[in-house]
Amino acid sequence: MPIYTIYIYTEKTAIMQYINMKKILKVNVDELDIVLIKWVDAFDAFGAGWFEWEDILTKGVLAKCNSVGYLLHEDKEKIIIIGDETGEFASRITVIPSTWQLTREILRKGKKKSKVSS
Repeated sequence: MPIYTIYIYTEKTAIMQYINMKKILKVNVDELDIVLIKWVDAFDAFGAGWFEWEDILTKGVLAKCNSVGYLLHEDKEKIIIIGDETGEFASRITVIPSTWQLTREILRKGKKKSKVSS
């Protein structure tokens, strides 16, 4: 069996691992929708310190976010969109909790998957 290079990205560094297995996943981004997702995110409005109750209630807001990308995956828990891709690799990956989505607009509908002949 051939050895493939798999890149696993963490917050601070990219780690290379060699795994003796079949190629894991091939994604054709032409088949993915490009979407604009409007969503809310948790927001640390104050940082550390002591604050008056009234200020907390008026300034304690959610961050309103707009994200554009290829819709790679969604389920009950999460939505995954990709900002950049090279064919082999993806970057600027945003994982949004499904319940935090406000709206979604399809900017470009993905092409239907081509049938594989046997």
